[in-house]
Amino acid sequence: MKPPSPASEADCLDLWRSLSSEVGSYTSTKKKRSDALMPLYVVLGKFTQKGIENIKDSPKRLEAAGKVMKSVGGELKEFLYTNGQYDFVAKVEAPSDEAMTKAGLIVQSVGAVRMEVMTAIPAAKEAEIIKTLP
Repeated sequence: MKPPSPASEADCLDLWRSLSSEVGSYTSTKKKRSDALMPLYVVLGKFTQKGIENIKDSPKRLEAAGKVMKSVGGELKEFLYTNGQYDFVAKVEAPSDEAMTKAGLIVQSVGAVRMEVMTAIPAAKEAEIIKTLP
């Protein structure tokens, strides 16, 4: 059986815009084709006024965000709504900083959310880096 073809960027953007909008680089457990580990990102987000006005569409926008991530070769690994300074936090894998940037721009271009993307480095890897310091 032939696997489904990935959605094009235009398809994802169209889906994303039709719904309105929503939804960390180091390594995770998922491997990309070259067998290198996939970079990991943490995303902190806030709803814009437009996002709050259409809050009932949030679950659909979250689903669309997952499709956007897949369209750039990544994956939305975990998503949590939060109370406090940020409205949501997500754990995301993407094959490169460029792919993560592209996905973030597509998601934010609708206007329902603003995001801050941070590179996530596992504690063990950071410990290795620290050991090399003078």
